Amino acid sequence: MILCALLVRAHLRMVGARKLKSYWKDFVPSWVSHRYTRKNQIVSDRFLAKYGSIVSITRSKLFWIFNCKLYCPLSVALLAYVFYLVKVVEQWWCPFGHEKKYTYADAPIDKSFWHANGDAALLHPDDRENPSWNEDAV
Repeated sequence: MILCALLVRAHLRMVGARKLKSYWKDFVPSWVSHRYTRKNQIVSDRFLAKYGSIVSITRSKLFWIFNCKLYCPLSVALLAYVFYLVKVVEQWWCPFGHEKKYTYADAPIDKSFWHANGDAALLHPDDRENPSWNEDAV
């Protein structure tokens, strides 16, 4: 997923994207927003009771801190970031409207390929004036 994000971002930069959202600033939650620290981290004993010593690592506060402060927010943010980048690519190459296009509203761009290339006159009027790709979009 990291490689995918890097490649898609590089592709967008090559075709001229400059105001892309940032993975760290826009998708990863602030560390201070997490409720638990090593001092007050809760630990579940249910796994231990159910599965025995195989999962005794789950009794460690470090295990839960890794899951809750690193793995969970970084992986969810990475998936959200890749989805965002894919939507930007879709907006760039395909300005054609369809019933789900409204779900791309969180990834607006200023112009599609067709607008930037000077071929906007070829587009349907609704595609030419779509608010997802105009000067006010970013």
